[in-house]
Amino acid sequence: AAGTPASSPATTAPALPDGVALVASTGGQPCGVLATESAVWVSLADSGTLLRLDPQTGETLGSTSLDRTPCEILSAAGSLWVVTQSGVVDRVDPATGAVVARIAVGEASYDAAWAAGSVWVSNRNSGTLSRIDPATDQVVATVRLPIPRPGGLVAVGRTLWIGNDGSGETDVVVLDTGTSAMRRVPVGPRPAYAASTGGAVWFSLVERSSVARVDPRTRTVLGTSPAGAR
Repeated sequence: AAGTPASSPATTAPALPDGVALVASTGGQPCGVLATESAVWVSLADSGTLLRLDPQTGETLGSTSLDRTPCEILSAAGSLWVVTQSGVVDRVDPATGAVVARIAVGEASYDAAWAAGSVWVSNRNSGTLSRIDPATDQVVATVRLPIPRPGGLVAVGRTLWIGNDGSGETDVVVLDTGTSAMRRVPVGPRPAYAASTGGAVWFSLVERSSVARVDPRTRTVLGTSPAGAR
């Protein structure tokens, strides 16, 4: 559905934590957040909604109805790609807020990344990756992975680093998008979520309440840091 105008005031606290400039009230269960040049986009998992917020005021500028349980949001190929946990990726035009394509992927779709001219989606309960061609909005390849519960997804050069959300699992997978070669890399207990910054790949170790820093060149863990406490 096309984005519909909406308006709601931002809620600011009198004393914000250090480094926090604004608190915006979205309601519902916010799951995915993405900042672009002109807006902050937030998916609400409970209502199947995508909100567009003013980055300066936190005001809600519009909303779009999505497929069930939307979460992670990727900006690529001139569109927003919202991964819903209902096995569908919704492609959204950021200029209008309209859903321009609904693409069926695998079961319990989890995260998305841009690599090698394609959108890649991890499917937690299918044990696969789906490769979407943005020119056709079609899945052009399905890759079976050597881990049971693929999770977070991040691109580093021509490789994709794939988290592992299986209980008791310790390895992530590195996929070469050029050759399709895969390699398991031991990281730590349940390395589910992934991010890349500062020349490193980071994984949350769910069963240890910590974060692991991995060197993408040597594929070795450089260190871990505690998480989840102040």
